[in-house]
Amino acid sequence: MATGKHGRPRPATRADVARLARTSTAVVSYVVNNGPRPVSADARARVLQAIEELDYRPNGMARALRSQRTRTLGLVLPNANNAYFREFSIALEAAALERGYAILVMHLTDDDDRDRRYLGVLLEHGIDGLLAMVEPNNPHADLLLSANCTVNLTDSADRDISNDPASYAATKHLLDHHHRTVAYLSGPLSLTLARERKRGWERALDDHGVAADGRVTVDADFTREAGHRAAHELLANHPTAVLAFNDEQAIGVLRAAADLGLRVPEDVSVFGFDDTRDARYTVPSISTVRTPLDLVANRALDRLLGSDNRPRPSPLPFELVLRRSCGCPEPGSV
Repeated sequence: MATGKHGRPRPATRADVARLARTSTAVVSYVVNNGPRPVSADARARVLQAIEELDYRPNGMARALRSQRTRTLGLVLPNANNAYFREFSIALEAAALERGYAILVMHLTDDDDRDRRYLGVLLEHGIDGLLAMVEPNNPHADLLLSANCTVNLTDSADRDISNDPASYAATKHLLDHHHRTVAYLSGPLSLTLARERKRGWERALDDHGVAADGRVTVDADFTREAGHRAAHELLANHPTAVLAFNDEQAIGVLRAAADLGLRVPEDVSVFGFDDTRDARYTVPSISTVRTPLDLVANRALDRLLGSDNRPRPSPLPFELVLRRSCGCPEPGSV
């Protein structure tokens, strides 16, 4: 912080940094912007030391006008109440910060007029890129695709996860517990990953010779409320285990089981997907599939910023997190 004409503190300027570092403002600019001309190690060290001492912050608006870049990205999510989306947005913000970007987050609602106005405001901010986790038939897809920046529309943050093998592994784990009726509470089948996870469930049942009468499935929205409603229909078929599309639905299954006087896992086992923090604190805690959110977020940024030139990146790993809801011992810690 520098001192003004009357001794009052004022934000430091590039000229203040240059004066303290005993160099020119041009050299300060080269250090701050990492170019376009090289700077000696000694001069760079002096500039960086002056920046730290003065707590200098470059003028972001002026830099954006010069470079035509705001170092800001937009993220549009479909549901503010979904724990996975909250945790994904936090991971994306952390990954973006490492690359010098800020994230503006918007959550869609059931009010199309409100959402369209909000999206208009978001796009007016001159963002450098937009990641929108919406289905292709979303009513706002035309507005999103009209943005004057790179736009990635995807129906899932989990496109890099091996959804089919992960669902297969979770189903196989339940079958290894000697369940012969593993029901599947699917997400909306318009979603790619919902179809992939259902396919993994079906393959596991095929490989273990489960008969048609041991296959029960219902599809629903990916919320707790929808999971709760659909689970009543699902549990009426008396499955001994339920694989849910995500942890949100799995929490709804726990509530439906309690409504019906069923004990988890004694009467029915439950398995989720995503390993959100909420899944660790239910009673019983939910067995689930863990996906590496930091890697998922970085992959999403690579695509958005054009730094991933691989035609088909290798799938990211997954892990089964075994807890009490499937009949495994309760972990020692959460």
